[in-house]
Amino acid sequence: MSIAKHLLLLLLITVSIQRLWGQTYKPSITSWTPTSAGFESTAALPQGSEIRILVVTTGHSAKWQGEIVIHPESPGFAVNPVARWPFVRNGQSLVFRVVQHARAGGRFYIQAGTPSPYLRADSCTRHADYDQLTFDKGWILNVKVLHEF
Repeated sequence: MSIAKHLLLLLLITVSIQRLWGQTYKPSITSWTPTSAGFESTAALPQGSEIRILVVTTGHSAKWQGEIVIHPESPGFAVNPVARWPFVRNGQSLVFRVVQHARAGGRFYIQAGTPSPYLRADSCTRHADYDQLTFDKGWILNVKVLHEF
């Protein structure tokens, strides 16, 4: 093969790899901060966003079940949750899509616990494309928020 063909082939391979990498690696559009009400998103989430949660551990064996709840931000008054998973287990993946009736454009809270979702939020550790939320009693969630701009 000629040098021009080699360069063209190398260029096509490079572009293909970059496209594939771009499709699989998408950083989270927000982070989370511990509060007395759970973890609060540090940014408002637009309509169409997805909150993806991986239950790393509930602090117990794989058979132990707990609950995860997502609440919209509501200054000054109580609001019903917009998502609730009452029987989560270690390794389970959860997805919540922010739609207009779920207060798109606002911040959200994530709560977790066993038997009720009111464990104290300990820390948030930022990783390459997700946040790891650590709650009291060994609960750990990996959370990623995606949105197509």
